Amino acid sequence: MKVPAPRFKAYIPLFIFSFIIFLVSLHDGIMSYMAPVIVEEKLHDTLLVGLVLSTSSLFGMFFDFIVAQFFNKKNYVFFMIWMLIFAIAFPLIFLYLPRDLAPFVFAMVVWSVYYELRSYSKFDFVHKFLPVQKNTEAWAIMTIFQSASYMLGPAVTVFLLTKNTELPLYASLILTTASILLFFFFIGLYGRQHAKEATNGEKPRSFWKELNILKVLTKRVWVLVIYGFTTTLLDVAFWTTGVLYAEQLRQQSKWGNLFLVLYCLPTMFVGWIIPYIFKPLGKKRTSFIAGILAGVTLTLIGVSNNIFVILGLVLLTSVFIDIANILLFAVFEDYVTRLDETGHDLVSIGQFSGNLAYTIGPVLLGFIVKEWGYGWSFISTGIILFASAVFALAIVPRKIKMPQQEIGKILRSRK
Repeated sequence: MKVPAPRFKAYIPLFIFSFIIFLVSLHDGIMSYMAPVIVEEKLHDTLLVGLVLSTSSLFGMFFDFIVAQFFNKKNYVFFMIWMLIFAIAFPLIFLYLPRDLAPFVFAMVVWSVYYELRSYSKFDFVHKFLPVQKNTEAWAIMTIFQSASYMLGPAVTVFLLTKNTELPLYASLILTTASILLFFFFIGLYGRQHAKEATNGEKPRSFWKELNILKVLTKRVWVLVIYGFTTTLLDVAFWTTGVLYAEQLRQQSKWGNLFLVLYCLPTMFVGWIIPYIFKPLGKKRTSFIAGILAGVTLTLIGVSNNIFVILGLVLLTSVFIDIANILLFAVFEDYVTRLDETGHDLVSIGQFSGNLAYTIGPVLLGFIVKEWGYGWSFISTGIILFASAVFALAIVPRKIKMPQQEIGKILRSRK
């Protein structure tokens, strides 16, 4: 059930919740920088480091199924509490456990759990607090806060490393502690009833029943899932091979430092205008068109040699992919609202595609760079995104009806 609230009050919980997400994501931004550095310092093997880091996404795919089967009726309070527990455990592992292969893999599993739980909590929070008409605005605002944290994370980490190599880990502990305190303050103001619901017991679905539900839902949204995979693949391209390409640009020109900055920057303002640009065509079609444009500009990055042209194309790519992603999240939020108690299953499907992109992407793009160079990593990713967006635009109907009746039959069955 939505929490009724006057228009001017409806956004106050959203901004407080988004600030909590900002703090947790700033912690994640710091740890995303620190984890590869710490693992590399100990293992001294880039292939092994890549395999260790990939266990996070691999476990994430498995964990998505666990949430769908065992925690399908839990709400954002449950997900946030456990997310914060695992988030604070992440830096503690690096601080107090031996820095060796097994603890590193354990740390990646912990990282995966809190990263996935953050997404489940966001979807359920919007479902509980805002009317469906405000889903796009809600996701735009949360994305702005989250993106700001990831822009600050690397800069904060580099600054703290100049003072002490362990200081970023302690900073992460402070941020997660502040997040915990603020979240319990939030619960005291707005979520007491939700906190009670979070402790309610539930009977897990059988393995086959859960599998059938996921199968039915996937049949309805499989094109969106493929499209979501390709939009995530673009992000993978920038944060894996793109990081190395940015370093190459930096050596060629001082302007190369702006490569990743310009990729992160547009989210800060795009989120505010998205609620006003999708109405003529609808969320899905606007997202697909933005995806097509992102694919084109990303491909052009791969064939460009002029630093200023490259940076301009990065800025455009970021604008288009931000529009595509935020609207895609809003579309999934609409479906979560309609599905109600099986909404987490749909979130799991979307999360699975993202984890798959982060599992396959680094290996695939790394191979392309090794064989043909950085340009082709952008060209190939751009072509894949362009093709999936065109395909989605061509065949996805304006309205996708959720299969509530089919799911109801599955839930009532004894299998």
